[in-house]
Amino acid sequence: MAEVPFRVVTWNCHTATAASPLWEYLEHLDPDVALLQEVMGVPESIHERFACYSVHARGRFDSVMKFKTAMLVKGCIGPALPISSNVGWIREELAYWFGNLTAMEVFPDQGPPVKVVSVYSPAYAIDEHLARRPDADTGDVRLQQALRFWVADLLRASFEETPPDPKDAWIVAGDFNLSETFDGKRRPRGNREYLDRMASVGFVECLRQAQGKVTPTFRHATGYIHHQMDHLFVTPALGKHLRACGTGPQEEVFGPPRLSDHLPIIADFAWEADTPNSPV
Repeated sequence: MAEVPFRVVTWNCHTATAASPLWEYLEHLDPDVALLQEVMGVPESIHERFACYSVHARGRFDSVMKFKTAMLVKGCIGPALPISSNVGWIREELAYWFGNLTAMEVFPDQGPPVKVVSVYSPAYAIDEHLARRPDADTGDVRLQQALRFWVADLLRASFEETPPDPKDAWIVAGDFNLSETFDGKRRPRGNREYLDRMASVGFVECLRQAQGKVTPTFRHATGYIHHQMDHLFVTPALGKHLRACGTGPQEEVFGPPRLSDHLPIIADFAWEADTPNSPV
């Protein structure tokens, strides 16, 4: 039986402007859904092909970043998703960081409606930011192996409180700024623990699933390429349809000309042609 392809890309665009050659490369990848971080501008050619949504990322202490978190869809972008919590301070912080944990329901032309979260978790912890809140007690939701608390932990805490229905199609992807390679041999720092806990609530990490190992996605300014800081999680409703997942070639992305300091993650799914609107 013929299969209908469905491609998802997530990419930290490293402050790409509308004039960046990154967009030509992204168009060549031809995703059905793209979850993007650190976007400064989107060219008209992208707007002509995709429904686009973007919102400024937030920083600590009420700051607003110049770049945006974005999503592109061949189809329609619906309402914002209520990523929330019964814990007051977590609920309010999730609302504050919506520009970093941008959650929407999308309706691709091919495939099912999908709940998507484009993730930009900054490379700094937010303990000092939370210290301004007398009610913010991270003890119950902090990773056991981590000394500090991060934006990505807010999202994980929400999913641990209310796990996604495995029959619903979810994509949670982006720059989490966490990698198993950050964990020391003598003392783990919680990076593998984070991935394990996402798995415990039902998420499949597509790149690790497909490659069977850590796949570097980030190039340090010194040229060091070792850490997989970007991740693409899906629920079983999509995970069972995964056909392949990899990254863009280092020589093309890291340049010259350099498109970004992160590689895009490219995940290919497919389902039967006679039921394109249901992944189940």
